[in-house]
Amino acid sequence: MASGIPIAKLNRRILRLIALFAAARPPGVLETLKGLRFSNSDASWIAGVITHWSVLAAEMKFAMSSQGGPLDPVLRRWAAMAGRTRLASVMRLAAARWAAERAAGMEAPSAAVVHSAYRRAILVAYRDPVEVADLAIDGSDLAELGITGPKVGRMLRMLLETVITEPALNTRGDLMAHARRSLAEAGN
Repeated sequence: MASGIPIAKLNRRILRLIALFAAARPPGVLETLKGLRFSNSDASWIAGVITHWSVLAAEMKFAMSSQGGPLDPVLRRWAAMAGRTRLASVMRLAAARWAAERAAGMEAPSAAVVHSAYRRAILVAYRDPVEVADLAIDGSDLAELGITGPKVGRMLRMLLETVITEPALNTRGDLMAHARRSLAEAGN
């Protein structure tokens, strides 16, 4: 419990607020919530979910409408974009929005596909590499290859894209080999 309120009840409150502000323009949400005296934490969380939803909404709807729903690499990319902890809230907002669209007779992804994708997305978000910190190598490993400065961050992000597509490549050997190939192709 936080402040004497059960966690599940707090989560429902936050999800309802996310749904309430979902149609608003993301830049104004944070200011509005702070003006309404929400905690910085709650305001940032709600604004972050809405921002990620606004970026991912069209892609998510398209992927959920395709035969079989989104593939795991797509779910991993969504987790990387939204953040593994925010992905569930983004997807719950999507599910609520599409349920309302279906109820209004509009075209929207089916509840079964959305539910299946939600369960798989949460699994891959916490099981698979979706953040630079999840990589089997870090900046000191890249320094061995002579990669320094801002090139380290660029290389790590490129390697993350590689393992988002194929998580089995998240080994030190595979990532170092990939980094060497990238250096050779760049002529460094």
